[in-house]
Amino acid sequence: MEDHSADAAMLDRIEGELEAVEAAMRRLDDGSYARCEVCGAELDAAALDGDPLATCCASHRT
Repeated sequence: MEDHSADAAMLDRIEGELEAVEAAMRRLDDGSYARCEVCGAELDAAALDGDPLATCCASHRT
């Protein structure tokens, strides 16, 4: 049973990552990639290097 729980948790994590990648690709298509979803500020290139799926600037990151 523990293996099933671990597999389900891993699958949930992978599905979440896939959703984040797909959302980033949509932002690339609509021109909003590298912009904060809250204030519209341009995201720092170093932050995007660290997390290319980032959606918020440092001020709005939770």
